[in-house]
Amino acid sequence: MKINQNYIKHILAVECGSWKKTFFLDKDNYSIGRNSTNTFFCHHRVISRNHAHIIRVNYQSLVDSERSENVFWLMDGDFFGRRSTNGIYVNGKKCFCAKLNPGDIIFFGGIDVKAKYDIVNLQSKTFYSIAYPDYESIFAEKVYNSEMSDLSIFSAFTDENFAILELISQGVFIVNLESSEIVKVNQNYAQMLGYLSSEIIGLKLEELDCCEKEIINHDLSTLAQNNVKSCRYSIHQGKEKKLINVLVKSVPINYQEQKCILVSVENNSNLQKLEDALRYQSSHNLSTNLGNKNLLEKQLAWSLGFNSLKESNIALIKIKVNQWDNISNYFSQEIVSKLLENLIFIIKKHLSSIDCLCQISADEFIILKEEIINESQVNTIIEQILTDLKQPITINGNSIILNVNLGVTIHPQDGKNFHELIKNTNIALESSYEYGNSNCQFFTENIAKTITIKNKNFMLMNDVISSNKFVLKYSPIVSAKTEILSGFNATINFVEEKTDLQELDILLKVQESNYDEDLLLWSLEQILKDYNSWMEDRQTFDLKISLKVLLSTLMKDNVIDKVSELITPENQFPSVELEIVLDNSLVEENFIIERLNILSNSSLNYGLFSPDIQTFFAFMREKIKVNTLKTSPRLIKNLEGNSGEEKLISCGVDLAQFLNVDLVIEGVSTENQKDILSSIGCDRMQGLFFSPALESEKVPYFLEKSRVE
Repeated sequence: MKINQNYIKHILAVECGSWKKTFFLDKDNYSIGRNSTNTFFCHHRVISRNHAHIIRVNYQSLVDSERSENVFWLMDGDFFGRRSTNGIYVNGKKCFCAKLNPGDIIFFGGIDVKAKYDIVNLQSKTFYSIAYPDYESIFAEKVYNSEMSDLSIFSAFTDENFAILELISQGVFIVNLESSEIVKVNQNYAQMLGYLSSEIIGLKLEELDCCEKEIINHDLSTLAQNNVKSCRYSIHQGKEKKLINVLVKSVPINYQEQKCILVSVENNSNLQKLEDALRYQSSHNLSTNLGNKNLLEKQLAWSLGFNSLKESNIALIKIKVNQWDNISNYFSQEIVSKLLENLIFIIKKHLSSIDCLCQISADEFIILKEEIINESQVNTIIEQILTDLKQPITINGNSIILNVNLGVTIHPQDGKNFHELIKNTNIALESSYEYGNSNCQFFTENIAKTITIKNKNFMLMNDVISSNKFVLKYSPIVSAKTEILSGFNATINFVEEKTDLQELDILLKVQESNYDEDLLLWSLEQILKDYNSWMEDRQTFDLKISLKVLLSTLMKDNVIDKVSELITPENQFPSVELEIVLDNSLVEENFIIERLNILSNSSLNYGLFSPDIQTFFAFMREKIKVNTLKTSPRLIKNLEGNSGEEKLISCGVDLAQFLNVDLVIEGVSTENQKDILSSIGCDRMQGLFFSPALESEKVPYFLEKSRVE
């Protein structure tokens, strides 16, 4: 019974642990390996970058054109003869080349990555390995088991026929089947390889055809014994070992009373290059040559499958470069490209050869790290990256500090598949901003719940911004030693307290709405209004009022000028100090210094609000003069005797004294915290222990009962 060949499909089912995928073999050649440009991408440490390749040889009957058969060959290494490190095994036997039969079991480099080759009839839904265990070639018209000298079925071919082939663009030559020597060649083939025609005649086919000798011999034998023609992919070697991708078509002929084959060779190097380029483009970012999200998904799928066998951990580390749009807009394309190169170099030097770094957007990267033992292993990499990024990158005279935040998930505890892990990595990254810039956060379920609540709060906050329902409250700043009031910190709040968002959350959200400049000017006007109301019928107190403002807000055009105009002596402003928050803004040192110099030349004082002492030190190394350093409440949240936080704050006290700046500790909520801070030299503090944030109308009463500087 004749089988409809349209329903016959050759398949390769590959699996690694829980990862399984079936590929239809419907092309002339396939590459298999860890290199992302391979046709079959296999991310596993036992797999070489170019581990194996598959070639299809198509045979078509010369008696019945509707009858054809595909034979697939598996070869170790790449198409150019470079072998893999760990080899291939077919049915338990290591080999360099194997003709695949239905049901063959293949191992690539070891027992973890295996595949099964089969033929399936899609119409009857049967597999040949089961339905036809003793499957043989579909060709029944053998040449009567004849000797090689029998020419009865070979078409006669003359030199006159060959002369016509000189007119076509393809390379053509004739090979003697008995000796496998080339006996005739056209000019086009000679030119393709860079030889003279006379230099090719007499060479054996395997001297030019780089395909495995076993495949060449099988092809010649099949052509000699069957009424068939063949077509296969190969690489021919030209002069000076030039390698050319070709499509080889062969047909048996009777040439000068000898069994020969007529071979046409089509140069498809450009087509092969195009296919390789398209595969590369689909899996890589062309500007950085890093893998993209498609490659990450494929590689993670392999890793998750293998992980089910090895039961080790996998880490996804998402890195976001803060304010990358501002950087791209401010600097030239040349500087931006070099900056990106430096960033990638810094990240890569802390990764191993099996780790994968992908770029999923202009300002976001993901590291896929396998075989994780514990979180400290990931922490080490992150700390190394953050430490390196604290140093400025100098390009064409521009000194630039890149600012990144990171979010981490660990498989299997934080997600079972690609989408769960990516979602939770995003949540961890978002949570890292709770601790300021240059911070990292590992995913937990509690963080996920917090972020969900925070996102709901942000939705409520959009209504507040649109209706301008803000109010200033004032937190007293007190000397812990003398209990003397030295000033207030003005904090931005909502008229109706619908959320538990912190002030920095509000400032960042307002910035997203591009309302930050208006809010800053409104806050300063409100401070003046409130201060004047406090001083009615009272003596004037020399109180300093501080107000947090994002660095990125001050970097906007004309903002500093507008602030300076507002605080002129004519307006009788109190002593106001802007607490500059080092948010995720463009940090190009010369640009910042230029803007802050303008600010320092005004009558306004400024301080620095920093989530950690290290950030303050990095900012101060250019000797930018600030009057006050204020630390984040998070720095003392877990403050206990002999804790790491205590030692860090102690260093901050010494640094503040050395730089002659005031140190204010924000967030003091217990007497124990106050006592510990006092014992290491901290004096000026604010927080719930001293007083909650006061509404403006309650400040005069607080002033009456307080000792004021």
